[in-house]
Amino acid sequence: MNKNFNLVLSGGGALGYAHVGVVEKLYENSLIPKEIIGTSMGSIVGAIFALKLSKSEFIRMFNEFSNMFKWLSISFSNSSAIDNKKIYKIFDMVFADKKIKDMPIDIKIISTNFDNAEIRVFDKNDDIYIKDAILSSMSIPGLFQQIELENKFYVDGFIGANLPINYVSDNSIDTLAIDVMSIKSIKPFKKSEYKFFGHTKAIIKSLNRTIRLMAISQTKEAIKNYKGGNLILIQPNLQGFRTASFHKYKRIKNIGYLSVSDKVI
Repeated sequence: MNKNFNLVLSGGGALGYAHVGVVEKLYENSLIPKEIIGTSMGSIVGAIFALKLSKSEFIRMFNEFSNMFKWLSISFSNSSAIDNKKIYKIFDMVFADKKIKDMPIDIKIISTNFDNAEIRVFDKNDDIYIKDAILSSMSIPGLFQQIELENKFYVDGFIGANLPINYVSDNSIDTLAIDVMSIKSIKPFKKSEYKFFGHTKAIIKSLNRTIRLMAISQTKEAIKNYKGGNLILIQPNLQGFRTASFHKYKRIKNIGYLSVSDKVI
């Protein structure tokens, strides 16, 4: 991989902690991307990387963020299960009043317009706080509240572009893309594993699998239509982990770290 490259980080909930391991590997090899494009959890990791912190400070932030109870609180709103206030407070501590145009590394954050499903790419041309763009990119409908920006409502970017490789600015350079929601992140289907005494649990598990399969299908199309430079695609093997496996942060991060072989970088 050339030292001049784009970095694309997919969405994936807790699976996105694999991105932290990948970035740790990039730090160790003094590799800093020209541009970062992130969706959902990928936007969080990408935005903190774009601050150009030291490696130790970057890792420290995610060690703290791995405790979901620090940022998760139940919402009493009819439109969401999780209240945004705690996580917004954390983003405020990290990014303060930085706007996307102020970031040391160019970054694009992917969200979805909740009215018409159009993909919204927030970048350095937008007068938007980085913390607001991130929150919109990770707001899974039903779990988080919709985010209002510029008189429009936005939700999680995974709906339109979970692996946004087709939104890089410079198509002439290498693109390193980390897809944590690939087929390698999902176990082969076994009907016996979807039978429970409580049918609600079985329904939730089936819906979660459906969402992941939709992301896989969407990403296949994105790869098929990719017309940029050399695409270096890394799909960490995350079978056995769920998008809600936040308590397994260290194991997921380590898999991400090991997924970047010396031959790639």
